[in-house]
Formats: sequence, C-alpha cells, structure tokens
Amino acid sequence: MTVPSVIVVEDDEDFRHSLLTYLTDHGIEARGAADVAGLNALWDHGPADILILDIGLPDDNGFAITTRFRAFSTVGIIMLTALNQEANRIMGLEGGADAYLVKPVSLREVLASVRRLHQRIAMVPPPSADAGETWAVDALNWTLISPDGKRIRLTGTEFRFISLFLAVPPGCVITYDEIFRAMGRGASEATVHSMESVIARLRRKMLKESGRALPLRASHGKGYSLQVRVRAKQ
Repeated sequence: MTVPSVIVVEDDEDFRHSLLTYLTDHGIEARGAADVAGLNALWDHGPADILILDIGLPDDNGFAITTRFRAFSTVGIIMLTALNQEANRIMGLEGGADAYLVKPVSLREVLASVRRLHQRIAMVPPPSADAGETWAVDALNWTLISPDGKRIRLTGTEFRFISLFLAVPPGCVITYDEIFRAMGRGASEATVHSMESVIARLRRKMLKESGRALPLRASHGKGYSLQVRVRAKQ
C-alpha cells in the first residue's frame, strides 16, 4: 500500500507542529497550514489523500471547507475540533467528513484514524465502465450529450477539458499537466485549485441539466479519468 499523504489545517501552531512531527515520524507524508489560504497553496502544489481539518479557522471553517472539497474531490476528511456537541458531529459527518475527532485527542488516535481511513480509500475499487454507455461531444456547438440524449452546453474551458477524453479508453487518467495545456494556461496560472474549480462547476451543471452525475473519477496526485466512453458526434 502506498504511503498516505496528509494536509493538516490547524491554527494552533504548537499542536500543528506536534501532529506533523508525529505523523512524519510514523511514515506519513504530512504538510501543515494555519488557515484556508495556506491549505489552498499546499493543494495547488499537490493534492493529498487525507485532510485533517480544524473547524474554527481564522479565514473560514471546517464545515465550509468540507462542502467545497466534496464538490470536486474524493479526498478523505478527518475533522479535528473542540466542538463536541452532537449537532456539530452530525453536521460534519453529513457534510462529507469521514471521521470526527474531538479535542483533546491523543496523537496515537489521530494516526490510527489516518491509517484506517487510508486503508478504506485504497480498498474502494474504481467504478467500472458500462460497456453500453457512451457520451458524445458535439464540437460544433460545444455540447456534451448524455447517453439518453440530453444536451449540455459547455464553456470553452469545459469543452477543452472534456475533449481530452475523446482519444483515450474509459478509465484512462488524463494528467494535470495535460489538462493545464488543454486549458491554454501558462505555468503561473495553471494551478490545481483553478482547475478543480472548473471541474466542480462542470459536475454541478451536469447533475442539474442532465439529472446524471458525470462519471469522472479523481486520481490522487495524478489527474482525472472518465469511466465511460466519449466519442465525437458524427
């Protein structure tokens, strides 16, 4: 099994340092941020397998962060907070967190939660493609056509992203670098965060306009794959 990569978002500097040191000493690739701005900078440099989120942060809160990440990513999320009310735990878990740990908590318990969550993530098989299901791209009208014929108009950036999957089989990963080049962005602009914002909007549009989820799978640290065939409209 691969080594899990973790980003710890915690504004208590001493606790963050202790947790990062402990995780690193036990074989975890761990990075830390004090706020959401720091998290975004780390994520732009390279996504993680798991986020450990404090709820009370200077520039946002863990509930909102979880909602945002769940719109585009399958990253594992562990909430680590002093809020121990049942309503907060339910809000966190129903909002998409995989685990909810209440401070004070031992470093050993956090480590065990990271390892357990990483095992669960690794055991989830990729969704299999339905051999009879094909999506189509209408290049003339910048439109994606669902298997049942519903047409979804795309922006230029969305069209260039989806078109990348025309030449590859279902399940093939398109790398971040390939996506950036297709979007026509230079290195200074080509950040993972901006790319994932585009993908999050595309997911929401697909679900709203077609009634179907786009069968797009994130591959941690690599890129994205579509689990169905995509062909050019004749």
